[in-house]
Amino acid sequence: MIIEGCVPRLESPTRAQFTERFMNPQTPVIISGATKHWKAHSAWTLDYLRLKIGRKQIRVKESATHLHPDLFSNIPSRYRESEFSEYIDLVASNSPERNKRYLSGDEIRILSDYTNVDPTFGLLRDDFETPGYFDREQIKTIGFWLSAQGVVASLHYDGDGCHNLNVQVKGKKRVLLFSPSQVLYPFSGLTSVGPQNFSQVNIVNPDEGRFPGFRSVRCLEAVIEEGDMLFIPSYWYHSVFHLGDFNINVNFWWPPDHFQLTKTSFRATFLGLLGSALAEGRPFANPSEIKDAIQNLSPDTKRLLQKMEILISQQYRI
Repeated sequence: MIIEGCVPRLESPTRAQFTERFMNPQTPVIISGATKHWKAHSAWTLDYLRLKIGRKQIRVKESATHLHPDLFSNIPSRYRESEFSEYIDLVASNSPERNKRYLSGDEIRILSDYTNVDPTFGLLRDDFETPGYFDREQIKTIGFWLSAQGVVASLHYDGDGCHNLNVQVKGKKRVLLFSPSQVLYPFSGLTSVGPQNFSQVNIVNPDEGRFPGFRSVRCLEAVIEEGDMLFIPSYWYHSVFHLGDFNINVNFWWPPDHFQLTKTSFRATFLGLLGSALAEGRPFANPSEIKDAIQNLSPDTKRLLQKMEILISQQYRI
């Protein structure tokens, strides 16, 4: 892996500048200064969130290590149900277990499916605003993230094919971003243990003997601090290292205006189109519908899909 530079940083660009220079070409950028007025930056202490959210039942990711999900351990990652206040207490503690649990925006969605607002976490909406870099009605999901120092998010891309604007409200994170035009050894999603939007490479301890192409893979590095927004374009792989004593993020997912064909998006779309055609007799081309396309297929169909994926991967070196 070669870190070839840093993600560019801009101070509150206009929407036109963001669209022309970053969103349309699908290039990462850090936007600083655009959320300084948010109430969340001062209000969101752990005590405030404990009082605001209280005894809400939540589901957190749990791993045997600080890697989430840990797809490389003999002990599989799982989910744990708990009260939100119980998780807050763990994050605030000095327990060595605090970075083995992770509350992610995949589980806590302030907004989902464009219009569905969570009745409890929706109470936090008055503390922040929608960034002005896209239309409000374009937002598919708003996620809420809370973690302790030391958590590492495994190398992956967002499986629904959406753009991601991630706001650091509290704490600090280091993010490595990899262009989707590169070979990053994804799980097949058919017979292997990991989801197809995750890499088989352990970002903490890469096995370059098993994955020799990873030696030459290039990435960009971003360090985001309170008030920064990181734009992660559709299908860009990323891994996140949580540096702050505790970290709180809000992120906004919205579908791209146009589909950019890369090795990663091609592979994801191929599996989705083929799976849908076989399962339902109708193809589709919406990247946001790919995620569950191959579920509930017969074992024989899955074996056929895997063989075709291998052939297409060899042809395009995906």
